[in-house]
Order: sequence, then C-alpha cells, then structure tokens
Amino acid sequence: MNATHFIFVLLFPLFAISQNSYREISGGFQHYNINKFKDRDPNEIVGSRFYHEKFLISTINGKKAIVKFDAYKDAMYVSFKDNYYEYILPSKNNFVILLGGQEPWLSFDNKWYRFLFKKADKSYLFKPIAEFVKPRKANSFNVSISGYEDNKPGEFKMKKKLFVLDAGILNEVSKKEAKKIGLIKMINSL
Repeated sequence: MNATHFIFVLLFPLFAISQNSYREISGGFQHYNINKFKDRDPNEIVGSRFYHEKFLISTINGKKAIVKFDAYKDAMYVSFKDNYYEYILPSKNNFVILLGGQEPWLSFDNKWYRFLFKKADKSYLFKPIAEFVKPRKANSFNVSISGYEDNKPGEFKMKKKLFVLDAGILNEVSKKEAKKIGLIKMINSL
C-alpha cells in the first residue's frame, strides 16, 4: 500500500463522521452538517400572527361567533358559521367586543385594543402587535459561529404596547408609569 492510499484510509472515517445530520461530539471530534438548516422549507413560518392560541366564543350584534385577534392585520378573525371566516376591522370608535365572556376589546382610531382597567377618567389599554420578519436564505458571506450559516424561516414576533385613553386622547404609557401601576405584571400574566 502506498502513502496516498494509507492517508486516504486513515482520513476516510473522519470524512464519513463529518456527514452526520447534527452537531455531535464523539471521540474528541466535533462535526456539523451544513445541510441541517439549509434544507428547511423556504415557506416555513415560525410563530403566529394571532394573539390568541384558540378561538374564543363571543356574541357580536346578538349573534354567537368564535373569534380570535389577528395582531398582524389588526382585525378580529370571526366565524359566525362553520368553515366561513371574515374579519371585523376596527372602523367605529368605542365599539366593544367581549371575547370569551371575559376579555373586552375596544376599537379606537381604527385599531383594536384590549381594555385592561379604568382608573379615575383614564382607561388603560393593551396592544399586541405581530411583526413579520422575512425569511433569510443562507449565503456564503454570512457565517455563524459553527462555521456555517443557517437558513432563517419567516417569523412572526409579538410586541406588547401599553396605552392610556384620557379624555379622548390616546397616549403610549411610559415604562416607568407601567411598572409603577403594575401594568407590566398584568400583561405578562395574560
């Protein structure tokens, strides 16, 4: 056996081990499969555009419906009949929907807000907002710590904002005020 064959026979097991489908530590070696994330479906989306995980039973204009809030479109996703869905846009001020018999939502300035509580003449409101982050395809210019870049699927990220409605004027609540009156704990428990 010549030197070339000897080197090939010696290095072949290392090459074969490095083709595993995940990062693994065995025998003192770390190996990665660059195809683990690159093979992800480019249409995959992580997270949800909806604030609610499931539909809540509600009554709208005297009719029973199932509803959940679409935080991306800022609309109530509603079904009055089986397999037929529509959106209720917040076009009329002070229109209130009670979701699940306990969750009041108020429309104001063409947006939906979850009503938290009223103190004196001020109404405190919570606004979940889903933002969509576009998918990113791996390329050779951006390299992660492992030495390979991963495809990033599209993702919905939920942001939380707090507002106060006072004398018909809506203002965002500062973090200091939100913490002082306990709003942060309240929305984290929702």
